[in-house]
Amino acid sequence: MIKNMFGRTWKKVRNMEEVKKYLIAIGGREEKGTGSELVRIRLPYSVFTFYNNGTIYSTPSDDPKLFDVWKKIDEIINGRFKKPSQDFLIGLDETGKGEVIGPIILTGVIFHKDDFEMIDYIIGTADTKKKHSLDYWNKLFNDLSKVKSVFYKFSEISPDEIDKNNINRLMDLKYRELITSLLEKVEIERTRIVIDDYGLGESLKTFLHSLKAEVIISTNSEDFYLETKLASVISKYIREIKIQELREKYIIEGLNFGSGNLDDPTTKSWLEKWKKEKGEYPEIVRKSFLKNLKI
Repeated sequence: MIKNMFGRTWKKVRNMEEVKKYLIAIGGREEKGTGSELVRIRLPYSVFTFYNNGTIYSTPSDDPKLFDVWKKIDEIINGRFKKPSQDFLIGLDETGKGEVIGPIILTGVIFHKDDFEMIDYIIGTADTKKKHSLDYWNKLFNDLSKVKSVFYKFSEISPDEIDKNNINRLMDLKYRELITSLLEKVEIERTRIVIDDYGLGESLKTFLHSLKAEVIISTNSEDFYLETKLASVISKYIREIKIQELREKYIIEGLNFGSGNLDDPTTKSWLEKWKKEKGEYPEIVRKSFLKNLKI
């Protein structure tokens, strides 16, 4: 069994009372909650916290019994991700679209439905919208690499390409290439393709709907479909590796560029120092993002 270090979260649970009764029935001890907590149910290997907003959180554990409990809760609440409707699942997502430094990474993943529960277990409560260390993404990726059916491909859009072209059109082209490549590994009629809706162009939509696969275009798809959640995790892992390499290479006055996001004071300070000392920004900077900013 792969160790889990993230715990598990279910959101917008409507039948919380049924979950609570199940946990108590298997030996859970009810404890009073604090603040926004309704109640806690303590098992020997995990504490389940029920919140006012309909969220349930289970603390992590290496005990294999916990995996079975999670599976049962999924059954009670009908899962937190849409169940597989085809034998093969393809998900597509990207990261780095809004940053001023570094490439956009687009990733396509594919896996067999038989590995759905294991992948869900590994990903746990991984939050791809928050900043994490490279060690965090490494742990996730290493565990995912042990799932035999998982295969992925990724593509990059460089800062120079971003400066010269429309980002969404570039993404349309890159995603079409990724999808075409991934479909070579499966029977299209037995495949579900889920892509996060970033504002797909009509050409890509036409291509997707011409396929004999089940196609889903969804906003915030990683909250509902495990395949796009997986693509998001792998995109984050790949980009973080590349960003770490760039941080170590592009240092000025002992300062690296931080996260590469304009909301990051370290990034702003680095941009100011580089401009002052060097005059021109290096190729890793998306210069089109800075046109209307006073830096």
